[in-house]
Amino acid sequence: MTTPPNDPFNQGQPDGQQPQYGQQPEGQYGYQQPGAYGQQPGSYGQQPGAYGQPAAAYGAPQQPQSLDRGSFFSALFDFKFDKMVATRVIPVLYLIITIVFTIAAVGIFFAGIISSFSLMGDSVVGGIVSLLLTLIIVPLVYLIYLTIARVSLELYISVFKISQNTAQIAQNTAK
Repeated sequence: MTTPPNDPFNQGQPDGQQPQYGQQPEGQYGYQQPGAYGQQPGSYGQQPGAYGQPAAAYGAPQQPQSLDRGSFFSALFDFKFDKMVATRVIPVLYLIITIVFTIAAVGIFFAGIISSFSLMGDSVVGGIVSLLLTLIIVPLVYLIYLTIARVSLELYISVFKISQNTAQIAQNTAK
């Protein structure tokens, strides 16, 4: 008995023969011919590198290509703006901001404690409330300001990193 040629259950089988149970017909369902899906025979699981370049071996050390070459002062006096200074300055700036905020918070904290104890001479309840507010508000405000400074500087760094990566992509595509 033969099946019609456009029968959807008879794809690729001559004279209506069905494949044996458990066997997949060639060219259908999950059968992969050698070299299918961009793989070369003998290179199972290896994908080529970006833009058709050969991929580096797994675990091989990568050569970092940094656009920040030279010293800080050579980058500072680079009038073509090829070298970025901001990516070197921003971590130092964050250290300075952290030190200044910490000194200010410690100073305000101790001033609040001293004023709370001096206020206790006039009103015990007012002094205790002032002390509790100092113990809660000063560290909280310190952490909020430090977080805002950190996030702001991270935004600046990300803009400069985008610029560096874009320049590196342009340099690599020019080759």
